[in-house]
Amino acid sequence: MKTYLYSVVASRDNNFNLMRFCAAMGVFISHTFLLSGMGFKSAAVVLGYVCVNVFFIISGFLVTKSLIDRAHISSFALSRVLRIFPALIAAVLFSTFVVGLAFTELPTGEFLTSNNTHEYLLKNILLIFPEIPETLPGVFLNAANATVNAPLWTLPYDIKLYLLLGILGALILYRQSKSAKTLFTTVFVFITTVSMILYVTRYSLRADPID
Repeated sequence: MKTYLYSVVASRDNNFNLMRFCAAMGVFISHTFLLSGMGFKSAAVVLGYVCVNVFFIISGFLVTKSLIDRAHISSFALSRVLRIFPALIAAVLFSTFVVGLAFTELPTGEFLTSNNTHEYLLKNILLIFPEIPETLPGVFLNAANATVNAPLWTLPYDIKLYLLLGILGALILYRQSKSAKTLFTTVFVFITTVSMILYVTRYSLRADPID
């Protein structure tokens, strides 16, 4: 008896949690070299690079399913907001006012009034800036790496891809005209194919392709 992909994804009888766990362990192991002061090791960098991409691929697959399963783009947008921002806000506040205050070498008043602290709070919560701050003033100055809550760097990419996916969904999935769906699908496939070719070409020509 054949088992189709949609039937596996529709249930919990799959290995997505196992894949996530393995990817998380890979990222954890790859980061221990840097955080322990041993520096970058090529094998660890490759491991972390592959595992982060595993997360992005799984996320893209499941988030696209979420889009298709919903009848309205507003419902999809709300689900993405609830998925990201409540936990994000809690994490950023904890990083700033618990971890930051506990480990900063600055006086409490100076830390709380610092523009760098405000920037860390604002940019990490809103995620609308090209780059988000990764350090807090006076925190982990003597550590091998001063980054505070490093995994947050992936979230701006997630948000941009959610927006792109939502726009594509509005154009492809929710248009009644068959010709419009065909046009947008064709354009999407074309752009995706060209982008992949350009990425692979540039990637192969880099002196340090992992970076």
